[in-house]
Amino acid sequence: MNVTFNSWSPQDYTRFNQATCAPVHAMLANETEERKEETWNAISAEITRYANNNTWSVNLNNKSICVSGTK
Repeated sequence: MNVTFNSWSPQDYTRFNQATCAPVHAMLANETEERKEETWNAISAEITRYANNNTWSVNLNNKSICVSGTK
């Protein structure tokens, strides 16, 4: 199933990930606050490549694997 992630801007995308992305927080756990800020800024800069040039919104298509079962 295709799932589209929508964000108003690259910075909003980064803020969402700062609030929800445990693996990134784990990777940054032993870094200085300065290094953490550099990393989050780099994420914002990189995701800018995917932003709409007119609106700066970010729309990313993702693949979601759905599973269901019955007993």
